[in-house]
Amino acid sequence: SIGQNDVAATPLQMALVAAGIANDGEILEPYLVQTIRDGEGDLVMQAERTQWKRAVSPQTAATMRDAMREVVANGSATRLQIDGVDVGAKTGTAQFGPSAPLRSHAWTIAWAGLPGQAPTLAVAVIVEGQDGASEQTGGRVAAPIAKLVIEQALQPMPEPPATTTGTTTTTAGN
Repeated sequence: SIGQNDVAATPLQMALVAAGIANDGEILEPYLVQTIRDGEGDLVMQAERTQWKRAVSPQTAATMRDAMREVVANGSATRLQIDGVDVGAKTGTAQFGPSAPLRSHAWTIAWAGLPGQAPTLAVAVIVEGQDGASEQTGGRVAAPIAKLVIEQALQPMPEPPATTTGTTTTTAGN
């Protein structure tokens, strides 16, 4: 978990924070697998969108999204700028340890989606135990990793391979 003093949170909890802001204040039940398809490409399982909690009002979430966009445009997460993608983020640096050498946990949470559409994903990245404490910030260390994750996650999924049915002939000789 990450945190400062008595406050600690896991990366999943922090990803849910970003997702809740992206979802107009609704926190959805998390899941690991969205869809499962069989060898023919037919849908076997589809995760359902299920509201877990309401964290903030839609108006508050909209204000927070605007603030998180500003963090990416002009703040500590400029390394998260992606052409053609609407991204909002919050970075953090949690110093830890009682004395030298100073160390920190660098983290970034973000949501992303296509401009003009609702965000479609949320991420949390933490890089623990960085030497240099305040120089190893979330914006410098974790944001570039979050950018790579978002860029890959927004790539179109490949189509399942087409299957053909055919006959197999086995011949045995004398």
